[in-house]
Amino acid sequence: AATAELVERRGPLGVRVDEIAERAGCSRATLYRYAVDKDELIREVIVARTTVMAGIVAHQVEGISDPTERVAQGMLLFSDALRSESWFKALQNDSDGSYPLARIGGGLEAMGTAISPLIEALLHEYVGSRHLREDVELPDAVEWLMGILMSLLAPAFAARSREHRLAMLKRYAVYPLIKPQHE
Repeated sequence: AATAELVERRGPLGVRVDEIAERAGCSRATLYRYAVDKDELIREVIVARTTVMAGIVAHQVEGISDPTERVAQGMLLFSDALRSESWFKALQNDSDGSYPLARIGGGLEAMGTAISPLIEALLHEYVGSRHLREDVELPDAVEWLMGILMSLLAPAFAARSREHRLAMLKRYAVYPLIKPQHE
């Protein structure tokens, strides 16, 4: 909680371990019993927020019956929500070339920890309802969509209109995985 409060106030790159310890009412040594370093504490905050965000998006797309539309809308909603987070903006604005999202945020691995189970559950539902194409392996599909999701976060793609991004997602990312609803 102390780390989350400081990340919100100062951004993930502006947080110091001694501040976290002071806010938590413990020593630095006590913090290091529970976390390897400051990045791990910040990563836990990011993963927790990402998990909550993914759950909200999953709820938002529940009513969409078309599988292609549901997956594409969910990916777009999630990437837009993630880019709007203050911690994400702070990491994107870092210009020292160290790729702070990969270091502090844990990159694809940490994001995957939070998001992959939701993508997998949705796609597993499509296996049961026969909406997933027969030649698609579930783990490969999850990995593919995670990679696409990371690409959606790139500033160049984010600058495109929502309609353009949605059409691209449906045609090139989701279509190879999911049968159209009328098939």
